Amino acid sequence: MGRPKQILDEKSVLLIQALYEMGKTDQEIADILHMLRQTFVKMLKYNGLSCTIKKTCADDKVELSLYQQALQGNITAQIFWLCNRQPARWKHVQKVVQEHGTLHIRHSWAKTNNDRKNDRSRAQSGGLQNTGQNRLN
Repeated sequence: MGRPKQILDEKSVLLIQALYEMGKTDQEIADILHMLRQTFVKMLKYNGLSCTIKKTCADDKVELSLYQQALQGNITAQIFWLCNRQPARWKHVQKVVQEHGTLHIRHSWAKTNNDRKNDRSRAQSGGLQNTGQNRLN
């Protein structure tokens, strides 16, 4: 008969997640926990955490890197960040219109109804020129 399966408590899961966030490998974490790498990997799988923790840590690193790039003025990172964090407000829209046999492609940013109301109220108060050019559909 083998050893009983080890069920991880919340504190252990947070510790393992923190070690992954610091860039530790499976082997390094197993060493810290005083167990064989094989045992550590089996324990993660048994607790259903093998992919979850690693993917979460990787996603967090990418998100932080993208955010830092956006703050440093990287326009592409800013657009990507806004399109993914607020898709209803910042989705990129392509409109294809055919006029007299020619296709015209217009690019614009989608605006919500709330944004349009804010534009109208600013225009009425003198904060925005209401020429129709300021509106994005």
